[in-house]
Amino acid sequence: AYSEILSMIDFILANQKKEMKDDQNIDAIISYINQNFSDYNLSLSSLADQFSMNKSKISILLNSKLDQGFHSYVTALRIAKAKDLLVNTDENIDVISSQCGFSSRQTFFRIFKSSVGMTTTEYRNLHRRNEYQGP
Repeated sequence: AYSEILSMIDFILANQKKEMKDDQNIDAIISYINQNFSDYNLSLSSLADQFSMNKSKISILLNSKLDQGFHSYVTALRIAKAKDLLVNTDENIDVISSQCGFSSRQTFFRIFKSSVGMTTTEYRNLHRRNEYQGP
């Protein structure tokens, strides 16, 4: 009975240690994603290579930490950056698309419209028009 209790304690401690390591890994992965989302080559595979982990393990950790999947999270970061650039710069759409990590202009247009509910031009015009123009 005593050895069974020790085995259970060892099991619990090993699990806690593993969970702490997973938390550290996922924080590092999220930080990496936040810094590199504009790289259109960013993928679960590239993260798996970068962090020497299994793709599905990374996916599970991201889902549990962020309550959303890798692609949804990266898309949200890219769209947020695109919105900022559309309103606060005069850059053309091709430059913005590239700076936000979209592999093509067509992909950017499709994802932006489906995420935001309007085209990039409509978004830029609407938000620029609503800015304070002075007296």
